[in-house]
Amino acid sequence: MRANKLCTGAIICVFFFIVSLAFHLMFIVSNRIIYYNPTDTIFHLTRIVGLENVWQSPVNFTTFAHHGTAMNLFYPWLTLYPAYWLYSLSRNLVWAYHVYCWLTTFATMLISYWAFHTLWPKRERAIVFALLYALNPYRISDIIARGALGEVIAMTFLPILLVGICQILRRDPRRWYILTIAMVLTAYTHNLSLLMNAVVILVALLVTWPRMTDRKVRLLALLKAGAASVLLCLPSLLPMAQWSRANALIIPSARRVYSTPLGQLLTATGLTDAFTNNIGLIFLVIMIILLVFSRRLTRMDRILLGTAVLLFWTTTTLFPWSWLSWTPLIKIQFAFRLNCYISLLLAYLAAKNYPPLPNRTGRGSPGLPSSPSLV
Repeated sequence: MRANKLCTGAIICVFFFIVSLAFHLMFIVSNRIIYYNPTDTIFHLTRIVGLENVWQSPVNFTTFAHHGTAMNLFYPWLTLYPAYWLYSLSRNLVWAYHVYCWLTTFATMLISYWAFHTLWPKRERAIVFALLYALNPYRISDIIARGALGEVIAMTFLPILLVGICQILRRDPRRWYILTIAMVLTAYTHNLSLLMNAVVILVALLVTWPRMTDRKVRLLALLKAGAASVLLCLPSLLPMAQWSRANALIIPSARRVYSTPLGQLLTATGLTDAFTNNIGLIFLVIMIILLVFSRRLTRMDRILLGTAVLLFWTTTTLFPWSWLSWTPLIKIQFAFRLNCYISLLLAYLAAKNYPPLPNRTGRGSPGLPSSPSLV
């Protein structure tokens, strides 16, 4: 039995390895970077080069015509460091960038598979979730169109966040450490994603509170996860806070959140236009199908679907972002950043519910009766 599991696991790893490589191979072989907006791409390429002496000094003078950069003072870099290893071995920055993006996609597939299989131990559905999430149009646009490598890496850990929240609030609170792992990995990757994840946890707590069982135990587990996350994140966040206070830097602050008119967003989504940062046609169709058959979903799945629809609404100009201008949410700057959570929820719901599996009575059921329910 154990040998069969190891063999199956190896086959799945090889499958994800091949699929992720097939997606990135064109970029690796071309040895070129194709981008729509070069700003973020150049920024992250410079970050990779700037890691050359990061253990001695966060300031590096080999970039920007030797004027130097101190961006690693204020931007987490630990999860980006493997990209520098690739660069130091090959001395080819473009090749290292593309190979690192490929390895990130491969890791996203493996983590997504593990996450879904942990919640619902159905191998085929876990594979579907991994493929849907790792190759979702918004993530692809982040790689190709925006070059937002920090967000791409942070998206790798969102499935771990999903498992951590489910374990604490609905399942086994003794596994609170999963949420800590997700938050710590995000903290050493992308600060803005850390802030958004914290808001997601708060919203999840409020939504599940009315029907939550063992509230004291679950709240204690959440506090443990939060305290451990803060302690483990201090080596990254504390120096950053100290440097920020010590430098009288004048930077423009976010005054508004930029969103897209609904008509323009739907048109771009229907055309799968990667340059408008949308969820893509496939995920729009998934959302519509889930809405049509929403009565067949469990209560919690309907809540997750409603959350995805609400988030989709917030990415349009119909949502009054000006009302939240006094909150930390204004820091997200672009509403389309929420597409990562929309994609996660829709990929999860699609893999879990369709096609429905037969239950013990022989009738179709969108849930998995052999597994503990999230409801």
